[in-house]
Amino acid sequence: MNRLTIKNYEKTNYPSIYSSTYWGHNNSHYESDNIFQNRNSFIINHNIKKFVDIYPKYIDKEFNKLNNYNDHPECYLTNDNFFILLVSPYIEIPYNVDGWDKIYNLYSDSAHTYIKEIIKRSNIKKFHQNIFI
Repeated sequence: MNRLTIKNYEKTNYPSIYSSTYWGHNNSHYESDNIFQNRNSFIINHNIKKFVDIYPKYIDKEFNKLNNYNDHPECYLTNDNFFILLVSPYIEIPYNVDGWDKIYNLYSDSAHTYIKEIIKRSNIKKFHQNIFI
């Protein structure tokens, strides 16, 4: 297979998750092996179940709060029913903006990656019930 035709998602251990992402459909010759390793670690470290292409409006509002830093947005659902929001701007966010935390690079070696965890609204009641049991 010609290296130019290999997509990013095909070089990860989780092609079924990354195959629907914008990043996943880029040609892999642009990425370093470090990014593929980071993508694999991200799935494990954050208990990712799937990529979410169509998400609720309250998730979209969280992305929009970032203004100029909302670059390469991605949304994932964890096995614990939390959303993990991810952005990878080419400029650093100068401080922790509303719960966004910097992690290892996931888009490219030159883009900084930030994530934010948000509980699914449909699980809030169940979450509060479990706290008080």
